[in-house]
Amino acid sequence: MVDAATVFAKNLDEEYIEENTVRIQKHSNVFYNPAQSFNRDISIEVIKNFTKNIESPKIFEAMSATGLRGLRYAKELKNDSKIYMCDIDRNAINSIQENINFNKIDLNKIELIEGDCRKIMISKPDYFDVVDIDPFGSCTPFIESAIISIKNNGLLCLTSTDIAIISNNPLKCYMKYNTVTYKTPAFHELALRTLLSVANRIASKHSITIEPLLSVSVDFYIRIFLRIKKSNHKTRENILKISNYFLCHCFNYLEVPLFNKSDKFRSKKVPNNICNICGSVFNLAGPYWNSNLHDKIFVDEMLKKINENSLNEKRMIGFLRFISQEIDTFLYYSIPAISSYIKTSCVPLSKIISALFNLNYEVSLTHCSLKSIKTNAPLDIIYNIFLKYFNINRDYINLINTLEISFEENKKTNELITKNYYKKLFYSNLGPLSKPKN
Repeated sequence: MVDAATVFAKNLDEEYIEENTVRIQKHSNVFYNPAQSFNRDISIEVIKNFTKNIESPKIFEAMSATGLRGLRYAKELKNDSKIYMCDIDRNAINSIQENINFNKIDLNKIELIEGDCRKIMISKPDYFDVVDIDPFGSCTPFIESAIISIKNNGLLCLTSTDIAIISNNPLKCYMKYNTVTYKTPAFHELALRTLLSVANRIASKHSITIEPLLSVSVDFYIRIFLRIKKSNHKTRENILKISNYFLCHCFNYLEVPLFNKSDKFRSKKVPNNICNICGSVFNLAGPYWNSNLHDKIFVDEMLKKINENSLNEKRMIGFLRFISQEIDTFLYYSIPAISSYIKTSCVPLSKIISALFNLNYEVSLTHCSLKSIKTNAPLDIIYNIFLKYFNINRDYINLINTLEISFEENKKTNELITKNYYKKLFYSNLGPLSKPKN
């Protein structure tokens, strides 16, 4: 595996595009984005781990374009895998056929399908072990048909590339995701929780539940991997995994669950809408996924099997190491954003983490933002840590005089911050390309 920037530079003057085990001819008149090579790499590792005990898994790739992803699946996944590659564009189908021949791939491993992927998936209920939806823009139009086509305990892989809309455009976000968004420094995680919420609501219509195995925010896109459970005995409980939230410009939040399990799933009463930190009126946003983003056992299994040879492999390991230590709290706190709000310099990350550990709170880093933390500590505790570090007061922050804050570093802090996360490889510096023209 090689990194996206290297792929991009290497292929500028070549007659073909090369990515890991596959070459595709450059004259292919269809969409290719080298920034998504990491997406394809991590998808292969997820599917490898997921299908290791499945005999002859059926894998459906919608909107195959050049066929690069599907061809890599055919060459890099287990030998008995059957890859179904689909595109509505005849030029794309012709290009994929050329690239299959060009890469000398066994024709028995691939089935090419021309047509609308939604119609194809709906026509094959409970058929595929894995369905991969990786469109240009939002994946929401394809989720329902994908869920229908997946077997019980199958894997659904979803990509959305419109993080800017999810995080910064309330009207468009509502139109595409049926979610009211709110601008926050934690927008990368909020985007993941938005997509998970949509997938959960769509699945619930069919008495189906979702279980996130891995949820990643990378560069300009989000990618989630879901186990699909077609058993309705947990559907009602899964509805409890979405909530509205009161969000504030001071980064405070308050969960507003949609239902009350203890009261026969009646709607919850709305709490006080005044922020207890700054006194402002909260903004209502959601519904968002309120539960875990990952299956830590699944993530740890992946970590054991990935080598550290190429830059992309090291980048994957860095992401997975971050994810394996993330705690299951709603959103993260941006250290630069908090510093800006209280008009101070940034407190060193190690000092904040040490102070929180010394106060017996949980704290972790997050793959969504390198200068942020996740913690179960209340926000006013975090603000007090900042004020204590600089020995200052702010009229709009309530000082907790009884709070004994120690910045002495401890073993847990050292273990957390000294691990090799390959931070220099976190950003590819490549962005989305223009939408291909017909």
